[in-house]
Amino acid sequence: MATPPTNPLDQDKLSLSTKLAYGLPNFAGMAMGVPIGIHMTKFYSDTIGVAIGFIALAQVLARALDALTDPLMGWLSDRTRTRWGRRRPYILVGAPLTAISMVALFGPPDGITPLMGAAWFTTAFMAYFFFHTVYYIPHYGLGPELTSDYHERSSLFAWRDGISLVGQAFASASPAIVIVWIKSQGMEQAEAERTVFLWFAVGMSVLLVISYYWMCWRIPENPEFSARKPNPLVPGVRRVLRNQPFRILLICYFVTTVTAGGIGVLMPFYLRYAMGIEDWVEWMGVALLLGYGTGALTLPIFVRMARRFGKKQVWILSFVLSFICQALLTALPSFIQGNAGAPWVMGFFMIGGMSFSTGQFLAPSMQADVIDYDELYTGKRREAQYGALWSIVTKFAIIPSSAVPLAVLATLGFAPNVEQSEAVNWAIRLLYSGLPGTMMLVAIFFALRYPIDERVHRRTLDGVAAHRRGEAAIDPITGNQVPPPTDRGLDEDTSWFLDHFSIGELRRAQRRGGRIVVSLQWDARRALGLSALVLLGAGLGVNALFDLQSQPGVGVLSLVLLGGISLTGIGFHVVRVRAAKRAGKVTREAIAQHLEVTQRLVRAGLVRRARLPTTS
Repeated sequence: MATPPTNPLDQDKLSLSTKLAYGLPNFAGMAMGVPIGIHMTKFYSDTIGVAIGFIALAQVLARALDALTDPLMGWLSDRTRTRWGRRRPYILVGAPLTAISMVALFGPPDGITPLMGAAWFTTAFMAYFFFHTVYYIPHYGLGPELTSDYHERSSLFAWRDGISLVGQAFASASPAIVIVWIKSQGMEQAEAERTVFLWFAVGMSVLLVISYYWMCWRIPENPEFSARKPNPLVPGVRRVLRNQPFRILLICYFVTTVTAGGIGVLMPFYLRYAMGIEDWVEWMGVALLLGYGTGALTLPIFVRMARRFGKKQVWILSFVLSFICQALLTALPSFIQGNAGAPWVMGFFMIGGMSFSTGQFLAPSMQADVIDYDELYTGKRREAQYGALWSIVTKFAIIPSSAVPLAVLATLGFAPNVEQSEAVNWAIRLLYSGLPGTMMLVAIFFALRYPIDERVHRRTLDGVAAHRRGEAAIDPITGNQVPPPTDRGLDEDTSWFLDHFSIGELRRAQRRGGRIVVSLQWDARRALGLSALVLLGAGLGVNALFDLQSQPGVGVLSLVLLGGISLTGIGFHVVRVRAAKRAGKVTREAIAQHLEVTQRLVRAGLVRRARLPTTS
């Protein structure tokens, strides 16, 4: 692959063409997500005849697999070294395979039975999300590398997410418009949906591949970042989770995502059953178009607000707007029903669109600042590993968010294409908007504690530059002195190696004198055994509770989720068991020094916040 003659990474200010090249793939990528997140469940339920419990089970299985593949993909991308870079090879392979899976997902064979439809859906859905991980994690990791400028990052991600919103608006409106036109020509609703969504999937899949290949040609990777020595997988995860500002972002993202997936899945159910709107398919297209369109149009306003008032303040504002939208949607069916309520839903979606677009560009911009703060302590650039952990938390949260509501409705007696009971309609309202609104209040509580602003970020970069000169730096959040990673009294490779193990495990190894290897192996194998027992128990529970003659309920889905988490734990601890076998050269003195450094630089340095010093 030819590399462009100029390198846009030579300066922090990015050209418009670079921002467009980075953002354009999201038009197709996010457009593909609209029918998957909103139309797919009802398409397979009402058109193909698959029971919603089986659909929920397939979603849980796919997300559970992501729990293992996401962190692995981030680690692989960060440490890959090729002449094309460390991100582009995965993008070039993952994008076309995702496109094929997307077409398969919306192109089940004609005349397929409900049971075979469930199998087809499960296979295509899992393949789609697996290959989506292969290209998406490296694409996400590329963004923070492109510039270290505090405000330019907001601009970069605003362009990316503005393009995403346009793609989502297109995906929201165009299928509905075409379906209406096809129905006017005499085609039945079910056949119209099959035809439109299949050709939409084909068109977006082709566009996805073209735009990603153009991005890979247009944007070179930062050679300085790629040349750095990568970190081991398990210690890298452990050090990411020690980063306090990142933990705050992660908590906020989790609590807002743990119910947000149900918004897309339950939107058709809310409009048709809870609100009783006729022609709900057309109104849903209008609502989504207004929501995404408003978000795209107001995006420049919120970018300017973030530049003037700070990212954190505008981020919290997005939570407030979302809470208002969700509260209004929850209350609306109690006051108005049928088509008379449709205009009100449209207005509330415009408020929600502003909230959604603001959070979409601010979250990755703030995460990029957090990665710089991580470099102050580790000396490494780990964009994809951070992106992978961000993604895995999202997907773990999406499992109950998108699957459990379907299982709840199935348990309460939901049946497609009939009038629902009062209990089902109330469940739809609470799961669709009531719980998501409550989670926004929880997110505000944690977001108020986020510590990085423009001044903190500028001093973080100053500290990173000081480390490159071999000088100590000041943590701008705590005021603590941070020596360079290579000057902390312990060989850096030994320090990273010891982070395969927790502080408690290392302390026990110290107390056991010369039996360091035995002690660390015992602790790692015990954790591995516990994870394996949890996986076995989850498997036995699923086998006892589930059969093909009945829909899987909340209990089955919870056990599958638990199995996915334990499978990730098994992979994590297998790496630690192997590392413990290499601990023979580690001395008690090295462990003591590592514990001292860890406690001084991490426990005190990242938990307690001091006043900012007045000088750098």
